[in-house]
Amino acid sequence: MLTVTQKQFLERMPEPASLQLPRAIMLVEPTEFSILQASTADNIYMQSVVTDPERARHQHQTVAAYIRDVLGVKVKVFKGRKDTPDDLFPNNVFASTPGQLIIGSMFHHERQHESDRQDIKKWFSQELAYSCVDLSSQGFTAELTGSLIIDHRRQVGFCGLSNRADKQGSVAMQQAFGLSAVYDFSLAAGEYHTNVVLSILAGRACVVAPGGITEPGFTDFLEQIYPDAVVVLSAEEKAAFAANCLSLDNQNILLSATAFKKLQTHNRQKLEDLGFRLHPLEVDELEKAGGSLRCLLMEVF
Repeated sequence: MLTVTQKQFLERMPEPASLQLPRAIMLVEPTEFSILQASTADNIYMQSVVTDPERARHQHQTVAAYIRDVLGVKVKVFKGRKDTPDDLFPNNVFASTPGQLIIGSMFHHERQHESDRQDIKKWFSQELAYSCVDLSSQGFTAELTGSLIIDHRRQVGFCGLSNRADKQGSVAMQQAFGLSAVYDFSLAAGEYHTNVVLSILAGRACVVAPGGITEPGFTDFLEQIYPDAVVVLSAEEKAAFAANCLSLDNQNILLSATAFKKLQTHNRQKLEDLGFRLHPLEVDELEKAGGSLRCLLMEVF
């Protein structure tokens, strides 16, 4: 049941269980990296600058290699397509639960073509024997883990409503992911995805940029769930994608080098005191497209 108030959400939230870890990470390597002009209308993080496709490809390959070779997580990489330049951000279009592929419903017409990829669907259906829940073309918008942030210990979610996820889309995502509860809130004007203002870290901490969320008292609400484990970001840290990070397990957090450099000393220290190890990776060329490290990574559960 979709929750409405913070009180209802807290009442329906299950006790934390063991952390659900991904069996692999899926990425889509940019073929000819460029800026999707349609996205500039609602993505304040995009940069209208010249791009370097070769540098973008190199940074993307380095990310994949680091996850595989240093962190020991399996990686599956698909090639990007020239006509869908934003497909390097697959977590908006594809997501998973154990045994199930979920396909999102994209706001921009240009990004809707990304959900047509038969190679990705075939890999999940034939190689992994996953079933498929297709939310695309159903009359609502649901950009999956770009808009919905999931606590994988409690199986609950936080959905920032914007043109990238509406109320109906939030309900559909709650059902598709099998979540016990989802808390909806509105993103501030100019924000497009929740994962640039909020990240849940291994179900035991979170990073939040209150300036990107309109709801009063949202940080206090998070403190009730993650006591003494809420890292509050400044506007400068948010702009550097410090909230666009991903905890691969109970200890390791991936974030961009841009974010790491702007992360204030006390926030970095708090994360380390909570037992996290930060892994900054250089993706500044890819960040020109308006997303950062978390946006590049689709978790295969």
